Amino acid sequence: VKAVIESGQVHESRVDAFKSVYQMRVSPRYSDDQRIVGAVIIFFNNTDLILAEQRLRKSEHETRGIIDGTSSLIFLKDISGKYLAVNQAFLNYFKLEEAKVIGKSDRELFPDKFANQFRNGDLEAILKRGRIETTEDFALKGGPSTFLVSRFPISETDGANPYAVGTVAVDISAQIEAQAALKKSESLYRGVVEDQTVFVTRFSRDAKINFVNTPFLKYFGGSKDDFVGNSLSRIIDASDRDSVLSEFKKLSATKPTVQLEHRFAQYGSSVRWIRWIAKAILGPDDSVAEIQAVGFDITEYRQQTDQMVQREMLFSNIFTYTTDFLTVYRLSNNGELL
Repeated sequence: VKAVIESGQVHESRVDAFKSVYQMRVSPRYSDDQRIVGAVIIFFNNTDLILAEQRLRKSEHETRGIIDGTSSLIFLKDISGKYLAVNQAFLNYFKLEEAKVIGKSDRELFPDKFANQFRNGDLEAILKRGRIETTEDFALKGGPSTFLVSRFPISETDGANPYAVGTVAVDISAQIEAQAALKKSESLYRGVVEDQTVFVTRFSRDAKINFVNTPFLKYFGGSKDDFVGNSLSRIIDASDRDSVLSEFKKLSATKPTVQLEHRFAQYGSSVRWIRWIAKAILGPDDSVAEIQAVGFDITEYRQQTDQMVQREMLFSNIFTYTTDFLTVYRLSNNGELL
């Protein structure tokens, strides 16, 4: 107060009271003849404003922590293309310093081709007034990295002209490489199974077919469209169907394989026998994601086995009911009786 009276200048300062914050303004008080005769003190209660400012700073600090903590590239530019903000991942990826980025355009930071790529994406988001997503290659680190890029205009109010463009870029190079490796692996797998003479099929636990190889189609007759998406039960004889499908459903992480046989009635032919060796393909949680089965025709084997059983039954009956004495001898390799 004394300083205001002596100088005639208005003084403002913050006053912290118990659970409250005030803005104090001290102004000189003049007499009718314009002499300073005292001071006027006014207190403004700024508690709500100060608390709101503190919350805003805390929120900004937390938001900045989240943005800098993510591995995604996040940056903000005004509509003229000047950088307003970038996160730490952006600086690390492009090996730049924040002070040398803010206020600069893409043309001042990157080669023309890359700068044009960025600027064209920003302009598209501004013109469309909405978010756009693209897959782009950032070839600035010796080799291309593929990013999923999302750009979106930022406006003060809905429908107003945007004043900035935000961008979030996620590096999906690893996913792209994994997909390429998977496609190559599947291509090699299909090449191998197509060269086999056995039947190869893959199906779900409810026997819905996902894949069949060429020998499968040649043997059972039809095209892939006739089988893929349909049930495997169509090639299983009705008398064996329930038991076979039940065995497939029993496959699990503790019982991943099974061997079974069933009959198949070929059109215009006799009944054939098929043997399958099935294996469960497990998912990340050890649940059965799919079943792969390799099959082959064992009709001749079954016929020979049946004939042997019939002969054994015949000999058994003869041995049991004959009145003659029977002796069985075993011969050595040189023909001597043992």
